[in-house]
Amino acid sequence: MQLTDEFRQELQEKVGRMKLEGARRKELTRHVAMQLSFKGYKPSVGIVRDITQQGSLTDISKDLTELREEIGKALSRRTLKTSMPESYLHMVEQTIEQLWTGAVDTASKALEAERIAAGQIRHDALREVETIQALRAEELLQRQALQQALDDERRRSSNAEQQAAALQAQCRELAESVARWQANTDTERRLRTEEHQRFSAELELMRQEHGRALEQAEGNRRYVLLQLDTAREAERNLRERVRQVEDDRTAQEQRTRVELNHLRDRNGAMSLQLGELKGELKAKETLLADANKRIADLESRLEGERIALSAHNDEKLQDLRAEALGGLLSAARNAPNVFQLCDEINYQVRVALEENGKPLLWLEDEAGNRIGSTCASVNDLDAQCQQLLDR
Repeated sequence: MQLTDEFRQELQEKVGRMKLEGARRKELTRHVAMQLSFKGYKPSVGIVRDITQQGSLTDISKDLTELREEIGKALSRRTLKTSMPESYLHMVEQTIEQLWTGAVDTASKALEAERIAAGQIRHDALREVETIQALRAEELLQRQALQQALDDERRRSSNAEQQAAALQAQCRELAESVARWQANTDTERRLRTEEHQRFSAELELMRQEHGRALEQAEGNRRYVLLQLDTAREAERNLRERVRQVEDDRTAQEQRTRVELNHLRDRNGAMSLQLGELKGELKAKETLLADANKRIADLESRLEGERIALSAHNDEKLQDLRAEALGGLLSAARNAPNVFQLCDEINYQVRVALEENGKPLLWLEDEAGNRIGSTCASVNDLDAQCQQLLDR
């Protein structure tokens, strides 16, 4: 019988959703075969392969054979035709088929719900991972920017050292020029003494300014000490220069004042830049600590959700095992010989599952004593009840 376009489209859409949820080839083959059987179609290898688009013809044939064997084992009670009426056997077969169909449908719905929930959790986990990756990328960019700022600061420090060396060279040149001025009059000596007093006051102000600069640059003591030594060297050179001034005192004094003001301005600007860089570095370290804390929180949330999902799957598995035991107990009680024996002698049917998932069935009397041996299937239990009835 040819499949209708509407039914084929419905199966293909369902298979597509199951693929997105992570279903494998065997699950897809079983689902399509069961749906074809429910609709009255024969689940052939070609039709199943055309709908699932997964696996070779050999693999699909093996999957269908396993499915038929499982159904055949569940319906193997057909061998009882020689020992019970045809009408009663037909009623038992219909009951078993209804139980099997109901159990398969319930398990399919539960599995589909679990796939949807697992897909949603997987989607949320992927979003959390993407968020963590984005935060780590942002952290990397911040670290690169911080490294670039530190490199710039090192270059500025190197330039400042070079400029300080140039100033020292200029001071030495001034000292050499002052050495040539030797022959001045008593008036020039008096003027030189007055100039010396004025320069001493200016140098005292310069030392005070250097003291304030040291307080603002606590995080870079080595650099400040270098600047202080340079300033002291400049002070000694200027003292020597004042003592040795011989010629053209007024012009030389103006040049010296300009140089001192220039040194003062440069020292203040460099101290201000150092304070700003320290503030920027502190702010970036705070941002880095916040980013690491957020990454740790997200990883903790992801681990909690994984544990919750595992516990939820265990609960679902226990529910399915309980449902399977209920179906097995109902099928055993409805077996003809079991039903007759329990009705006549008031025995009770008991079922359980081993750790490997195999079923166990046995009989108990009203006192809870076990009757006969433990059986592995409903057919074995029914045969045991037949032997008890024959006795």
